[in-house]
Amino acid sequence: MQDIIIKVSEAGTAAARTFAYEIIADAIVAAQGTLTPVQTQQVHEIGSQYFSLLGAKGQEQAMSYLPLLRDALAHIFLERGEQGWRESIASDARLVISSSIPEVLQLPWELLRFSPSIDGGLRVVRRPGIIGGSSLPRPKASAGPLRLLFLASDSIAREEEEKAVLEMAEGLEMEVVVCESGTRQELKEAAGKFRPHLLHLAVTAKSVGGGAAVYLPDRSGGMEMISAEDLAQDLQDSVSAIVLSGGEMGSAQALHLFCQRLSDKIPLALAWDAPAALLRPFYRALAAGADPEDALHAQPEMTAGPSGTGSGLMPFPALYSQAAGIGPMIDSQARKSVSEFQACLQIPALPGLAEGRTECFVGRRAETSRLYPALRDGGVHTLIITGQDGSGKSS
Repeated sequence: MQDIIIKVSEAGTAAARTFAYEIIADAIVAAQGTLTPVQTQQVHEIGSQYFSLLGAKGQEQAMSYLPLLRDALAHIFLERGEQGWRESIASDARLVISSSIPEVLQLPWELLRFSPSIDGGLRVVRRPGIIGGSSLPRPKASAGPLRLLFLASDSIAREEEEKAVLEMAEGLEMEVVVCESGTRQELKEAAGKFRPHLLHLAVTAKSVGGGAAVYLPDRSGGMEMISAEDLAQDLQDSVSAIVLSGGEMGSAQALHLFCQRLSDKIPLALAWDAPAALLRPFYRALAAGADPEDALHAQPEMTAGPSGTGSGLMPFPALYSQAAGIGPMIDSQARKSVSEFQACLQIPALPGLAEGRTECFVGRRAETSRLYPALRDGGVHTLIITGQDGSGKSS
């Protein structure tokens, strides 16, 4: 596959900050230059306008604005260079954005079209960090079926997201484990035992002190703020790929920044500021043995939101990776083996009772959270609890 690399770094002075860029095609510098302060400001505006369109209600108007963003982006970065260099780009070329500047990485590079011969969407990989810095090891493939660990935080439509992911896995070579309590500790323990190919977090991301953080429930019933660096530290030995899908209360820019920071230690991080259910083509391709890049290419082109919802555009999935290479997650030569891991929720005995506790209560978190109030208030009078295969005592 042909790689077109765009390297962007900071230039200018503190008073007049600008960007310098270099475009490399077939190991040859095809274009380079330094943006003016005005062009640098335009880069910031393009990113802001793109994210504004994602939340816009007028679908047709939002779609009509995309060509303007594409032309502005092409004018800034692609118009310089040797004569005809864009015509030599293959139809399956991949665009690699290498930069440590968050605003540059968040630009809608997928809009670009290097030549009229390229009909489909552009493959884009974003490489955060210092240009020329070291890469993370390539993620190792392991036996199928595709193992997905899923967690939805309390601050978004949790039940809908969990249901969508479980329905999405139906009919696929895919094993899904849902974190029951949704806490950071449960996530860390489940990842270490389940060893998923992929972790999907449906969370709210917010900008915090120049960085980004997500919020997960804690044991006291509140919400715990977790930075990208802390989450990566928790999961770097058990997870090699993470998908972050956002909620309406979060920030799309913060979601991207969180993924950028994750990619310092996690080989693959995907920012998807949309409902998890819309990633079914991606998961279908992964379960069939495709690598993440090819699976993302199976996603439909950017379109308006679901009919009748009044929502804006569906975003481009943004893949952040500092890995030396990206290959399939499933080892097709290894024998498939279903995991025996089961996510469990520990429930203590009620006050004053010696029995009634369980080390492994399996049930949807939303239903479990409604159980105690219903029993206390009299809305539920009888609770039947059974062990595996329907055996066990009732109480």
